[in-house]
Amino acid sequence: MLKTALIIARLLTAVFWLGVLSTFALEWPAPLNQMIPWLGASILAVHGFEVLVWQKKIRMVSNNLMKDNLMVLIFGAFHMAQLSLEWNAQQQASRVES
Repeated sequence: MLKTALIIARLLTAVFWLGVLSTFALEWPAPLNQMIPWLGASILAVHGFEVLVWQKKIRMVSNNLMKDNLMVLIFGAFHMAQLSLEWNAQQQASRVES
């Protein structure tokens, strides 16, 4: 259930970022053509802050640091939740084996 919710959230986030990028290629109505890029810049700044705050945990659970930093920059807490789920599953599997 949680994995499904994370997938849906990440898909919606990808649609959001496509909308932000589309403002550079398409003509949007007057208030949206300025609001959407500013909203995108704000979300990008928040996600950049999340990368800095969560860097220790990302380093601890990541197999590919550059990829996971980029994914947190794009998807924010949704990617961190996914990383935590995967890390918890690995921890449980290693406990069962030992």
